[in-house]
Amino acid sequence: MIEPGIFAALGAAAAWATSSTLMATQSARMDSGSISAIRLTFAAIFFMTVLFAAGQQGEIRDMGWNHGAQLILSALLGLAVGDTLYVVAIGMVGMARAFTIALGTFTVLAYAFSIVFLGDAVTIAVIVGSVLVLTAIYLVALRGRPKASADDPNVVMVSPRRVFLGLAIVLIAGACWAGAAVWTRAVALDYGTLAVGSIRLPAAAFLVSMYVAINGASAVRQRQVSRRSAMLLAIAGIAGTGLGGLLYLVALKDIGAGRAAVLASMSPLFALPLGALILKERITLWVAVGTVLAVCGIVLLSV
Repeated sequence: MIEPGIFAALGAAAAWATSSTLMATQSARMDSGSISAIRLTFAAIFFMTVLFAAGQQGEIRDMGWNHGAQLILSALLGLAVGDTLYVVAIGMVGMARAFTIALGTFTVLAYAFSIVFLGDAVTIAVIVGSVLVLTAIYLVALRGRPKASADDPNVVMVSPRRVFLGLAIVLIAGACWAGAAVWTRAVALDYGTLAVGSIRLPAAAFLVSMYVAINGASAVRQRQVSRRSAMLLAIAGIAGTGLGGLLYLVALKDIGAGRAAVLASMSPLFALPLGALILKERITLWVAVGTVLAVCGIVLLSV
């Protein structure tokens, strides 16, 4: 029988793909801090609303200061720092490369951290399944995209130095996500997912919002956020960071940080169809090849 955490991780992947695509539409219109602040604020509202609707706010009161502080710090690492750096990288190297490298780094490091610090088991099926899924991500996100010429109006030519810096930022973002994921799992095992999310997201939203408020150049501070941009980032926050974060917390507790990370790293497989619809990107034959490999990997990870 397939574990519920597997479906939760895949749902999180689809939600994150939606969020990333919507953020990509705004990365050229406003600064990364404003994007993160708006998205995290709506995600925090989502979590708090669901928490009180479910009547589980008592779990926060019962949580010790030590665990609460650790959850806040993990949120600052993964959501405030990691997510904001990822938004920066989108504008420097593009969504396809940023998505693939960040999630690949996240997957590998999350598995390594979970083995070292949490004692997760390593099996042949998990190793082979992970390789298949990661190979699928490479094929679909990198090889699966049509080549564009330098005179393509949709291509922004950037310097090698800028690309190198963008790739470094992506790697750091992935490392932040991995560290936050394993840290959260280690602390959150005894608490409900709603309570955990209702501590982490408001803390991250508050920190990023404070940064945006004191940054005179931010779009929020200058009141240059259009109603349409605010609406799209609200959807990204509720669907991606909110619902996606809730599903991922379920997956972390049910199947472990390593397997949850690998399955959630399938987000590019969901992002490409969204990119075709929203960003007008063409799907190639490599998408079909990558999808087959991904399905095989999921089967191995599910046994």
